[in-house]
Parts: sequence; structure tokens; C-alpha cells
Amino acid sequence: MLLWITAIILGLAAAYHLSARWVPAGRASCTDLPDRALLSRDTIILDIREYQDAAHNPVSEAQVLPYPYLKRYLPTIEKQHVFLIAPDKVSKNLAIRLLRRNNIHVARYTIVERSTHGRQPLKAPCN
Repeated sequence: MLLWITAIILGLAAAYHLSARWVPAGRASCTDLPDRALLSRDTIILDIREYQDAAHNPVSEAQVLPYPYLKRYLPTIEKQHVFLIAPDKVSKNLAIRLLRRNNIHVARYTIVERSTHGRQPLKAPCN
């Protein structure tokens, strides 16, 4: 009996951690790369790709803060609204959940793919 209870608890814990990564973070829409003129003044463009990817394919006026550093440097984000640029869906889901827990609203995001050196990053399909 104790073995079954332990197995159920471990299964629920594993399901919770998997859902944080793979279940989409709702209420945020996928859009094209941002145009600063279309964003409001209280919105920051936050790029959570690795430094190398962000340097090879920069997005103008984006604050580069890779996901592994996001929790540590969260106080440096001065705005309450964020346009998120992510390298993949898992990073996007984790970052949106972390930002929302800290009262930072993510209304839109985009997932970008690597492109050749020095060119604009390519927007990945949203689905």
C-alpha cells in the first residue's frame, strides 16, 4: 500500500514538472518580430536566446538576457510589459511562467530560428 502511494505521489510530481515545460503558457500570442514603433513605451523587448545567437542575429533594441540568467537578473527588468523573443517553445513556456510569477506581463512572443551570420533572425512557425 505504501509503495502505491509513493508511486502516485512521484507520478504527480513528474507530471507537474513536465507540464511546466511542455504545456503552453496561455494568454500570450505568437506574432512577428517586434517593431519598436508599434510597441507601447512601457514595453521592453526581452531576448532570452543565448548570447552567441543574439550576437550573430541581433534584434534591435532588445535586452539580451538568456533564460538561465533570467531568475538572477529579474530585478534589472524595469518595465511591467515584455515582448519575449525565445529560441524554442520550452524556453518560452518557462520564461513566461517565471515572468508572470513576478508580476511582469507577457502579452506577445516570437520564437526565432538561427539564420546565417549577420542576418536578421528568422521567425519560426507558431504552431
